[in-house]
Amino acid sequence: MFNLVKHYSLYMLQGLYLFIKKHKIFNIFILFFCFLFSSPINSSQPLPASLLKAVYTYKFAKFTYWPEQDLIKNDQFITLCIIGKSPFSNKELALIDNKPIKKRTLKTIQLNAEHLTAEDLTDCQIAYISVSEKNQLSNLFEILKSFPILTVSDISRFSELGGMITLIQLGSKIIIQINQEVVENSGLKISSKLLEFSILVGKDK
Repeated sequence: MFNLVKHYSLYMLQGLYLFIKKHKIFNIFILFFCFLFSSPINSSQPLPASLLKAVYTYKFAKFTYWPEQDLIKNDQFITLCIIGKSPFSNKELALIDNKPIKKRTLKTIQLNAEHLTAEDLTDCQIAYISVSEKNQLSNLFEILKSFPILTVSDISRFSELGGMITLIQLGSKIIIQINQEVVENSGLKISSKLLEFSILVGKDK
């Protein structure tokens, strides 16, 4: 019995090691993007978590596939809608706003969660739900479910509660958690390249 427990513990540790190793590679890629597009940063200081989350959200668009009819209606922009109080500074948003993505340009807009309607979401391809709206998730999910919109947040257990991608801060790193079932039910597809670097949750996980 002891040997079985020991073997299982080693197996879990190996899995955790491989997972962290993959995320380390992905984080290096994100850091490279930050240095490439931002003004000089003091390398002795860790990058703000909010900056990393903004860049991650931008990069998610590269790995997400929307229904063709959703993109046809706007061939210029992929729109990131920030719902609730923005966790990003103007400088951080400037890092990703108007940047090229999938032969389009990323556009960021701010939406008031208190008066949010389905009409407000018609141009959104990505919705970042602020922590300020953690008590309104059920209402927001009800409005969002009619649209093929990639939902992202750093709200605790966001993916388990019905969101798509959760950004989990672990020290200086960001861990990605994805509810693939919710993604697929919305009509979206996420590249296996991103899934490989993510923790998957949902009914079958």
